[in-house]
Amino acid sequence: MPFARIDEMGIILHYTDSGAPPGASDYTTVVLVHGATINSGIFERMFPYATKHGLRLIAMNMRDYAGSTPYTTAELAAFVGDDVEVQASAVRSSGRELAGFLVYVCQVLKIPARTMRDGKAYGGLAFLTWSFGTMGLLSIFGDPKTLDDAQRAALQPYLRTAFAHDPPAFLYGEDPDVGLPTPFNDPTVLDGEMPAAFGSWVSGYYTAVPDVAHITPEVLHARREERPPTLHAMAAEDSERIFEPDNLFRACATAMQVPLSVHRHQFHRTLFDTDPVFPDVKVVALWCDRAPWPTVWSAKVLHELLQEQTAPGQRRRDMSLVKIEGANHVYHWDEPERMVQILCENI
Repeated sequence: MPFARIDEMGIILHYTDSGAPPGASDYTTVVLVHGATINSGIFERMFPYATKHGLRLIAMNMRDYAGSTPYTTAELAAFVGDDVEVQASAVRSSGRELAGFLVYVCQVLKIPARTMRDGKAYGGLAFLTWSFGTMGLLSIFGDPKTLDDAQRAALQPYLRTAFAHDPPAFLYGEDPDVGLPTPFNDPTVLDGEMPAAFGSWVSGYYTAVPDVAHITPEVLHARREERPPTLHAMAAEDSERIFEPDNLFRACATAMQVPLSVHRHQFHRTLFDTDPVFPDVKVVALWCDRAPWPTVWSAKVLHELLQEQTAPGQRRRDMSLVKIEGANHVYHWDEPERMVQILCENI
């Protein structure tokens, strides 16, 4: 497992690489970013299908996960302080680290730049942030202070598409009271049981929601678990390698203390104030109809926002909402080839 040094401070991020498709000179590279407690190993089953579909897949481990640089105590404390600007700066750092890895992929791994032929794009770079990892995507596009000039210049010739894959609603600045618990506020879940409960809940299969019009508290209350959670169904050795429960009480718990207003501001700027950051890069939001309710709710939030008119003087980003039918939150493990096809269809 190679590693990338992404800044002058010596921060390293471990990653796995499917490699360039043999004989291809204009393939597209997709960087895959994992979510809370589940590391980049969750994407590994997609790798055998990369060459078939003309892609190079690179999955990175974020800070605090296996092989990557841990957060310092001071860095974690910044997420939970009383100063909102300090907290916003901590979120900004996560986006800057993601951008640093993307720059590494472009410059050190020397992937093909984006080119146009007969009105069609070839080569270049896309990236997918899954679940909690979408905080980095929204920081890059929704906060002009995240990237420095060198990162902007390095990524400009490459970046094509960003995928926000099934993020929780709080990253869009919404935390609705729909009367349904999560493992974090369920009084029946003891602290020592919370990581296991979270893994089961987040990888469960729930009654499918037909469409965004049916995302209501009543419909969500009527849903039931319909098959074993993915983390239970996978081989024990895979689960032990991929699931890092201790992170629930470190980076995850601290970053979740950031005020909703910070996330909401970044989310709205990503969509409605495009000019400052890569205005021609589109964002594709993927939502899974059998996932836990907070990620399903995020599809409702984005759908409603997409209906709003852009204010005078604002340039709206090309942002779309794509439903993955029959999918739970860990669809990329259970249906890896279809997930690769979805990337190809939307890049």
